[in-house]
Amino acid sequence: MDCTSEWTPLLVLVSGAPGSGKTTLARLIAQELDILHLNRDDVLHGVQYSIQHGAPSTLKSYRGVTLWWGAMEHLLAGGVTMVADGTMYRGEFEGDIRRLANFANVINVHCRCSNWLERYRSRQMENYGLASDSQRLGAMMAKIERTTHQIVEPLQSEATVIEVHTDDGYQPTLDLIVGQLRQTSPSAGR
Repeated sequence: MDCTSEWTPLLVLVSGAPGSGKTTLARLIAQELDILHLNRDDVLHGVQYSIQHGAPSTLKSYRGVTLWWGAMEHLLAGGVTMVADGTMYRGEFEGDIRRLANFANVINVHCRCSNWLERYRSRQMENYGLASDSQRLGAMMAKIERTTHQIVEPLQSEATVIEVHTDDGYQPTLDLIVGQLRQTSPSAGR
């Protein structure tokens, strides 16, 4: 299913380190623009649930990332405008973005937060009960710290980048971000 040459949807990719506020900002943008929001963690959790409830073991959780990119490609090829968020690794995911740019105008909204690592650690302890499992929490934190250089900077792609500081609200403000996205609305033709 290919989008006609007269319509180009918009893909707002919200990136940044875990705990930088990506999902919250992506939900707000989707709500303001009244468009689809596709969260990478939701896809990963759906894959894990499916495996736990009888899906073939060949459906491994790492495939959730592949399914997330594939869902975006399928929806964009059908002409659907959307916001998608997830931790994206600089130097690894630019090819995926180039592929999606064949179907959409891509804008990368990149979240920056000075205390993202502490936010992430707190969330893991609260949401996954890791406060009592210090070994597992330590392993997760070590993995995140090893990839810090890939997640704190925007992706290296030809997509327009809007950098948003999320330490205390949003800078630029949500209204300014949404206003800029509306100026880059889906278009007829390219």
